[in-house]
Amino acid sequence: MIRKYYKYAPEYIIEHCECDDRDGYEYYLFSQMDSRPHWHNIYIRYHQTTLFSTIGIALDGGRYFTNVPWTGFLFEGLNEKNISFKFMVNDTKEMILHEFLCDNESHEALSARGKFEECILIFFSEEEKE
Repeated sequence: MIRKYYKYAPEYIIEHCECDDRDGYEYYLFSQMDSRPHWHNIYIRYHQTTLFSTIGIALDGGRYFTNVPWTGFLFEGLNEKNISFKFMVNDTKEMILHEFLCDNESHEALSARGKFEECILIFFSEEEKE
């Protein structure tokens, strides 16, 4: 388990640990040099209370770590199959976590992040998504 503390208020903690019971691939993995999935559970805590939890993924052989995007669907009609897409929305806790987890000093991490963000939709607001 990896723990990160907020320097000015160490009672806030971000923890993540590998998730052994999750497997499978998402389409955005195939844009990476190393497309093998490494799934994690992420917990945002205040003292021992979990404020927020989500799934994380180590991309490109662990060079870049982020939380997974949401899944949305386009409905083509009653008899048509739904079309799925992955997305994030600016100024949400998920997008703030995505920004926080990026190692901006690593060229490899920034490259993997760029490839990841090319494969998902990033909306400015919930209204734009709708």
